[in-house]
Amino acid sequence: MENLFLSDVSVLCGGGAATVRINREEKLNALNSGVLDQLCYVFREIGKARDIRVAVLTGAGGRAFAAGADLAEIAELGNIEALREYYRQFNILYSIMGEIPQPIVARVNGWAFGGGCLLALAADLVIATDKSSFSQPEVNFGFTGGAALLPRLVGRHRAAEITMLGRPFTAEEACRMGLVNRVVEEEELDGEVAKFTGQLLKKDVLALSMIKRVIRSSYEKGLSGACRYEDECSAICLGRPESREAILRFLNKKP
Repeated sequence: MENLFLSDVSVLCGGGAATVRINREEKLNALNSGVLDQLCYVFREIGKARDIRVAVLTGAGGRAFAAGADLAEIAELGNIEALREYYRQFNILYSIMGEIPQPIVARVNGWAFGGGCLLALAADLVIATDKSSFSQPEVNFGFTGGAALLPRLVGRHRAAEITMLGRPFTAEEACRMGLVNRVVEEEELDGEVAKFTGQLLKKDVLALSMIKRVIRSSYEKGLSGACRYEDECSAICLGRPESREAILRFLNKKP
């Protein structure tokens, strides 16, 4: 896959990884309809690229990963149908991110608020600086956000606290809730992302894509359906020479 430079989103590729960056630093990387369309496009392209095995998603600058939906654009939408279409774009993007085979690492370098918080959570792994913060502040503006997804991630009562009070919470709090994988100091962020990316690049491509599918199915199908699906995925993986060779290498290791 070649590098892409769109008006608000760029993609830099190399070594099997693609770094997707939202380039609206002056707007705190707010997610207007143009950014959403561009993100949908680049993640579809990544999903089709056989030379890309891992994607990293981040925002330009050090203040915000993504400050959420663009309130200025929302204020200009004059009817419910237009608002439905605007929010449908978010769900399309999250769905594309979940469906592409490559693992996605969110590199959170500042505020991840509203739709930006949900964008980070749509990634498979989340790494944030200790100065980053998260929030679902939509209730403060008279609408909703995160109330569908968060109960599955943090439980009903914590989800109610986050979405009903609309208060920001730190990266450390997000990590304790299981929303973030690692919290590091700012100067360590790129190194930690590179470490995760490097480890993912060493893993079996099909196995990673199957794990991603099974995790997603566990939310959509329930436990019993997801377990049956994982059985099938495991059988497909183990039916390949690559898996058998990896098992034999392990068994033939000398103690």
